[in-house]
Amino acid sequence: MGILWNRNNPKRVAYASHKHQAKMRGIDFLLSFDEWWEIWKPYWDVKKELNLCMCRPGDRGAYKASNVHIDTKAANGVEAHARLHTIRNPEGDLIQIYSMEDFCRASDLDPSHMIKVINGKRKSHKGYTL
Repeated sequence: MGILWNRNNPKRVAYASHKHQAKMRGIDFLLSFDEWWEIWKPYWDVKKELNLCMCRPGDRGAYKASNVHIDTKAANGVEAHARLHTIRNPEGDLIQIYSMEDFCRASDLDPSHMIKVINGKRKSHKGYTL
């Protein structure tokens, strides 16, 4: 198995820790060490400096090569709480919004009012409706 599988190797320890943490959270971890390393390899030397983590879209699904990417922990937190919403814009077109918080910030809208529109507790907000 060589030095890569040595318990003192930081990559091996990180892989084992990640796999264990996924198991403790009830999330399938389907990455082999080689797959895991290929994903991390370009980022490994700046991982701590940039505060990076392995993310799953919407914090859903298994840890598998087709369902993970590397991003900052802050971005992962936003993505984990983001949901897809379909609303009608002031022009009457249906649009899809992935992160209500980001959309409201970019569109000068009040997120609490938009959530009320989504939940049916408010008819509209600045022309946006269901």
